[in-house]
Amino acid sequence: ANGSDCKEVRNASNPTFDTESNSCRNAALGVQYVFYHNSTSGITEAECQLSVGPLPLSKYFAQRIDVVFKWAKNESEAFPRSGLPGYLQGKPLISGNLLTGIAGSVKRESVNMSSVTGDWLSLPVANKNGLCSGKKNVLFKENVRTQCGIHVSREALLSQEGCSLLKEEVWKIIFGDMKVNRSDPRQLLSLISAFGDPSPDAPDDWVPIFLDRSVVDQQVQIPCPTQLSGVQYRVLYSYFGPFTNPQMKIIGLYATLSSKDVVCKVDGCQMKIVTSVNFLDVSQEAVNKFAKAPVVKIRLPPDFF
Repeated sequence: ANGSDCKEVRNASNPTFDTESNSCRNAALGVQYVFYHNSTSGITEAECQLSVGPLPLSKYFAQRIDVVFKWAKNESEAFPRSGLPGYLQGKPLISGNLLTGIAGSVKRESVNMSSVTGDWLSLPVANKNGLCSGKKNVLFKENVRTQCGIHVSREALLSQEGCSLLKEEVWKIIFGDMKVNRSDPRQLLSLISAFGDPSPDAPDDWVPIFLDRSVVDQQVQIPCPTQLSGVQYRVLYSYFGPFTNPQMKIIGLYATLSSKDVVCKVDGCQMKIVTSVNFLDVSQEAVNKFAKAPVVKIRLPPDFF
């Protein structure tokens, strides 16, 4: 799909009809045009990548056509963003981790932003058996609720070590690699970009993820049979920019944690993990404002008449 499995050929095979299978061989199922460019000479090279295969005549199909632009000298890794400058609906929320360092005597902050979309804010999803397997990116302005389950051994509930491992497993399923901010347990170290095209060197353009309660206190108070079982994200966004072309940005993100008892039956123990995300528009009503007409004072010379 991304061209990594393609092989270069001088002449593509012509489509042929197979009477035995009643299908067309070497049919163009998809095409991707790749243009290489630089900042001075424009387009320097072009490629055409074809996806060919058999096509039954009795089957409708959707032919996919993609156009990709790449720098001729790929000195830095390029990856799709989620808007410019504001978010576009249906694009993934961009997340990253705050980095703090000292340059001389000056404290510098930046954001470590992954170029892999799968590393951004996501929700766990279930496989065909209903068990947690894989994850789904949180997409801008798309309210989603997911539910999946995990099997828990009885032994894990009876030992402190097993209980700790279970807590870590559940946290990993819900939050992935996101960690708690030790200096403020009601925040995560991960940040969410306020804009669809963020800069890692502008930490002010990133918003923190606030928790509804301290995770440290929760881990101490909750006994082992009761586990962290889900999270509800509330994403606050607003419009900004010109009245004729408003953009959307994220101004806050709150995570409400939920806990639930582990249910044990004869055939074993299981717990459900429920996650959801809701987007809330907190924009103020847009108002058109016009400047007052200038006051022009015309004075005639005293000897005009």
